Amino acid sequence: MHDLIDYLLLVSTLVVRLVVTAVTLAASPALFLVSRALSSRHTPPAPPRSAVDPATGPAILITGASAGIGAALAVEYARRSAAADGAVALHLLGRNADRLAAVAATASAAATAARAAAAAAAAGTGAGGGKLPPAAPALRVHTAVCDVGAGPEPVDAAVDAAEAAEAAAGNTAGLTTLIINAGVAVSTLPPGSRGMGGAQPILRVNLLGAVATAAAGVRVMLPRRRGHLVFVGSATADFVGVPAGFASYGASKAGLRYYAAAAAAGLSADGITVTGVDPWFVGTAMTTAPALARWNWDVAVAAAGMADGIARDAASGGGLWTWPRGVALLGGGVWAALPVQAQLLIGRALVAARAPGLRLRFAKVSG
Repeated sequence: MHDLIDYLLLVSTLVVRLVVTAVTLAASPALFLVSRALSSRHTPPAPPRSAVDPATGPAILITGASAGIGAALAVEYARRSAAADGAVALHLLGRNADRLAAVAATASAAATAARAAAAAAAAGTGAGGGKLPPAAPALRVHTAVCDVGAGPEPVDAAVDAAEAAEAAAGNTAGLTTLIINAGVAVSTLPPGSRGMGGAQPILRVNLLGAVATAAAGVRVMLPRRRGHLVFVGSATADFVGVPAGFASYGASKAGLRYYAAAAAAGLSADGITVTGVDPWFVGTAMTTAPALARWNWDVAVAAAGMADGIARDAASGGGLWTWPRGVALLGGGVWAALPVQAQLLIGRALVAARAPGLRLRFAKVSG
């Protein structure tokens, strides 16, 4: 009897999802028009750069910037800093001072190269006499050691220090964008960190640390009624029932997705833009295991794609999406469309069959 009820629930859930999908598709033109109307009333996170006030412009704070996606984003934004809408400052937060210094040096070199290329291009066309316009000042790169999982106090202090640096530099816009990226997984924890020993630091950094960072950002952005919060999640939030060693990690990112969606709804009337981006597997220290590495995207490619999407959201009013979008549709999107019962059954079947890529025993990596 219980099996029959489970079967009927499975079929009913699938039918309901199909109906909701059909209704959404039918309503998509109207939803698109409403989205365009709201975008036209959107306040950009940063004021436009101008020759009159060259020091004022986008100032971006990135957590978890000492490695992985955070470091790649820092370099990517440095490369774009010579553009008319490029950043005037980067504030890089992380737990390792030496790695932060190395990322800052790489970002500064990338910014210098971008300015030289822009000057050469201007010289080639005869525009500006080979010089950059005053609206493109040299990029300032600041670093601060900060463990976002240690509570709100160090995060508040880091945000206040970044605000003070912008005020000292004459940037009246202050911090305009917070990229909330810091995260840890079982693969980046000390050996033996399993069960609650692995779950606590993951949830503390990935979820509570993100909330603390967002709260600090809202505190300084709310009086200005402009700003951009970017939550970097993970496509693993979609993969219920696949035991790839990311139980607590996936739970933390699923919670982060919910929080980002709630923040997007709650802060829209206050002029604060919210983006939630869930990248697919990217080649970082978290995904070096052979079972995952085969799915990895190059981290620099991911950073460029994510920066493009963040820029679109800054102009249009925010969004929640997965990068890359095509892979998300074929992978996480299709999987997420399945009823949870089906996801769990497939996951159990894969483990029972010891499918390639899932040879790690779930009991050993459930942290």
